[in-house]
Amino acid sequence: MTSSKAAHKPSDLEPKFYGETRDADGYQFWTTSQEDEEAINISDQIEAGTYVAPVSKKPRRKLFKPGVLGRTGARLGVFLLLAILIGIAYLAFNYTQVADAAGDDQTREADAAIVLGAAQYNGAPSYVLLERLDHAYNLYNDGTVDRIFVTGAGAEGDITTEGLVGLEHLMGKGVPEDDISLIPEGSNSWEQLSASATEIDNLRSADDQIYNVLLVSDGYHSYRLLQIADELGLDAYVSPSAVEGTVMNSLRESAAVSIGRITGYRRLSAFTEN
Repeated sequence: MTSSKAAHKPSDLEPKFYGETRDADGYQFWTTSQEDEEAINISDQIEAGTYVAPVSKKPRRKLFKPGVLGRTGARLGVFLLLAILIGIAYLAFNYTQVADAAGDDQTREADAAIVLGAAQYNGAPSYVLLERLDHAYNLYNDGTVDRIFVTGAGAEGDITTEGLVGLEHLMGKGVPEDDISLIPEGSNSWEQLSASATEIDNLRSADDQIYNVLLVSDGYHSYRLLQIADELGLDAYVSPSAVEGTVMNSLRESAAVSIGRITGYRRLSAFTEN
């Protein structure tokens, strides 16, 4: 009879065995796998009272499961398309308002006319500025307004300003200097109207009362001017010159209005000129 002490370890399976020889019930045996070895160790630890259950770790969640990346991309695409459509609709709404205001002439009796600045060339007014100045002169000459504000700074390298060119042009047509307020500053509409509003406050302090004004510019510019005037607290109406606007003028104004309504025109003035 074969001794019970003999180890039951078939020679052809020797490479698959792990662990060490153990004694149990009068015979030797070999563990047949790493898992069996771990189970025996756990049993020994439980009997000895030293077993501590391991803390189970949750499997790491994959950032993108199969198909998630595609669905996320589709959602982003839909969101982007929706944002573009809303943006286009918002721009179209403002374009309609700009276009409607371009044909609106609100000319009436007022205390003063404010001429928005435009380009000048070495002291000679551009066609656009000349049309605005002559329109303001006609308002003054027929008694619609008693005073004219001429506004506008000079571009870099200019020898004069838009406002000073306007002053000289109106004086050359016979308007007394006392009836002209020179605002030789402002490189955009908000700055020019803001400076004009400050001058109006100064004139009121000197008992030269100005309560309402006509804004003289081109028709496509009217809607934004009224919005800016409202932001500055001016009681204003538009009296457009004869300059015809283009589709690009209207699109540019629509973009400016679209942004200005969200950010406020004072903030917009840092980015847009005219």
